[in-house]
Amino acid sequence: MAGTAVAMAFFIGARVLSLDDFFRHLLAGYANMMPLGAIMSLAFLMGDLSADLHTGQYITQVIDGILPAGLSAAFVFVIAAIMSLATGTSWGTFAIMIPIGIQIGAATGIDPHLMIGASISGAIFGDMTSPISDTGIVSSMSTGNDHVDHIRTQFPYVIVVGAISTIAFAVLGTI
Repeated sequence: MAGTAVAMAFFIGARVLSLDDFFRHLLAGYANMMPLGAIMSLAFLMGDLSADLHTGQYITQVIDGILPAGLSAAFVFVIAAIMSLATGTSWGTFAIMIPIGIQIGAATGIDPHLMIGASISGAIFGDMTSPISDTGIVSSMSTGNDHVDHIRTQFPYVIVVGAISTIAFAVLGTI
């Protein structure tokens, strides 16, 4: 609210916008944020729901014997990356994967900080490479680049860093 008040004082004081124009633009901006608010609310709801259903403990039971406990952080990184790539949202992936990662870490004895880091890193990885990510769309629009070219040029670099990160999470999980 303070930022809005400062912006209003600036734009009206500098005679860039009239009071009517300022509020018209303000309401248009708020309207553009509604889908994001809905997505975030649902994502946090999913995170709470997965914690209440003990999803992380269930996943741990399913992968027990298939995947060594030390690879849990790498597993969480890869799943978060795939989820974020498919949905185009890092914040939604944070809300879902961090509670699951912590539960898997608690069940396998892996440091919860490592699991949080794997969740966040995977979410950022997917968000940077997703063609439906708001971050990618805004980046390509603001620089005047073709969106597909923007994603295509980032992909090789992100894949290399993602592979290194997967190996690092696997090594750190076994220490």
